[in-house]
Amino acid sequence: MSFASSRLGALALLVSIAACGRVELSPLVRLDAPPPDDDATGPVAGDIPILALTLGCPTRLAPPSTRGAAESTWSDVEVDAAYRNGLAAWRTVGRRGRACTSCHSPDAIDLALLGYPDATLREEGAKDLEGATLDAVVKLVHAQRRRFPLARTCSPDWRPFQPTGAVLPGATARERDASFARELAQRTPLLYAGRVATGADARAALRELQAVDLRTLPIGIALCACQPPTSRKSRIDSLA
Repeated sequence: MSFASSRLGALALLVSIAACGRVELSPLVRLDAPPPDDDATGPVAGDIPILALTLGCPTRLAPPSTRGAAESTWSDVEVDAAYRNGLAAWRTVGRRGRACTSCHSPDAIDLALLGYPDATLREEGAKDLEGATLDAVVKLVHAQRRRFPLARTCSPDWRPFQPTGAVLPGATARERDASFARELAQRTPLLYAGRVATGADARAALRELQAVDLRTLPIGIALCACQPPTSRKSRIDSLA
């Protein structure tokens, strides 16, 4: 890899990290609905902000069949029962010596946000749990989609830290670096095609650079997807 190519790759990674620091309210959460009342057995403080990170999911929605099909007909009593029974199952130590909370959020809100079908939840959960305990975990995920209420769920192949949700074109790292350079050239023409010879030129170039929105600047590095372990192509390409 050339020095210029490595510099572009490092810059692309820094851009993606900086973009992930931008927080705003997500359209996935209905803001007109009050958060549920929780007691000592409820979710810990800070779970709601997980849903407030807008990192591209609106462009990667799950199929309609995974959105609210099971829980839509539940009564409030059924939702509460599924939540409380599910929390106990969620915190149960499984056959591999760990509970679901060892790798996931304290109350399954991460799985509720992602539109995994029940078959996938059961396939993954069966590695640690079985029977009624596994059933309770699946129902917990559906209960959380009602409690917070999630208007939509994200596709499991969504890359939450990927600016714009898409990777720049190119079959190799060098080609993707070149795509990133072309993208920057379009957004900051003075730095790439112009000549910065005066103080006025420098101020104009700075304004161009400051105007670049890091949340909408695509990069050539494929960041982590949310797919479960059974569908991962490698351990590197994972959110875990």
